Amino acid sequence: MSNFTKPKGVRANGIPYGTQISAKADREVTEDGDSRLSKTYAIHIRLDYPCPSPRNSTTRMIDDKFVWEKLYECKGRANAVVEAGNWFRSVKKVSTGKILQGLETHECVVVDDSWHECSYGSKFNSTRPLNRLLDEETKKRVIEESKGNLKIADTPPDFKKGQAHPSLEWANGAKKVNDAPIKIGLNTTVDPSKTGMRNAIDKAVERASERKKKNQVPWIKEVESQEIRKLVRKMREDGTIEHSSAYRKRVGKRSEQPPKKKKKVSTRQKEVLKAELEEWIVKEEKKSLKRRKNKS
Repeated sequence: MSNFTKPKGVRANGIPYGTQISAKADREVTEDGDSRLSKTYAIHIRLDYPCPSPRNSTTRMIDDKFVWEKLYECKGRANAVVEAGNWFRSVKKVSTGKILQGLETHECVVVDDSWHECSYGSKFNSTRPLNRLLDEETKKRVIEESKGNLKIADTPPDFKKGQAHPSLEWANGAKKVNDAPIKIGLNTTVDPSKTGMRNAIDKAVERASERKKKNQVPWIKEVESQEIRKLVRKMREDGTIEHSSAYRKRVGKRSEQPPKKKKKVSTRQKEVLKAELEEWIVKEEKKSLKRRKNKS
């Protein structure tokens, strides 16, 4: 067990440190999608094939698709969407972003919504930054919440470059007033200070210590190795790289081939070459003698 010590005192917002705060506790979002606390968001630029990633980002394979991933910490998903657009435009200007030429932001950029900030309501505005650049999972969740009132947005015929493109839009004849009953969540935890965060941290420390005793790779390193193996496997299937066994087999065939025999020079050719060499030596000696006479 770890020597976990419960901090004393209160936070800046007046909540005691002993009170457990879950990830969903911070759900107060303003009209612009800004939250009270900073969160981390994953910005993805989807690719057709693996490419060297720009600065401060990594190349990953998610759901059998290659992406450039960048983590961004800010207050609210709306700010993350704005940052994603700025990052996309800056990447297009450098050499690594040549493959993005001719594409718009909504065509290949998504921002995750792990905090479920984007949700259905009677005032759902599809052009707000909070509700744009949604991933497939979030689109499916919000459409299910709307019970068919929302659908995946189509590109309008009068769409212009630089214009905000929504991820979802209202379906034809949709009812834009949400009269569903309000869901109220009740916390049944008796003493979160003893059964919540402390136990989770203690278990995590125990697992890490157990791995260290058994000389096992840390969990995060193991996940990274799995990602790398998956990436290499995909590149082999696409023919981007060659398997080591195929390379050894190809090199082995070359080494097994007998060396080429040198062509033999005939006696006649040797005599001709010898005569040419002697003639060249005589000419050089005459030139040398002439230069000496000119100097004297």
